Amino acid sequence: MDLDTVKKLLAREGALFVVLVFVGFVLLPICIYLVGSAMFGAYDDGGLAGFFGDLQGELREGEPAVVFLLLSPWLLWQLLRLTILAFRHLAPSRPEEADARREPRAGDL
Repeated sequence: MDLDTVKKLLAREGALFVVLVFVGFVLLPICIYLVGSAMFGAYDDGGLAGFFGDLQGELREGEPAVVFLLLSPWLLWQLLRLTILAFRHLAPSRPEEADARREPRAGDL
């Protein structure tokens, strides 16, 4: 890999990280608040602003569940990428390779 390719890759991955972290820090909490309000009633500690404040306070304290929740869009994207990569690696690319990758049978030994 040359330097230009690495720079483009880092720029693309950085932009993807920023967008998915934005989704996790802004859009996901709004969705959680709206669903929670519809299911359980109004949030008692100041509405949406209070919910965001409590969430950010727990994030600053390092609460693992909150960190996981806010990073979950990026983590799920990475998990999807790894799953696709694994399937591509395990699947035969050509029909003639399918025979080469099949499990050995007792009669083959």
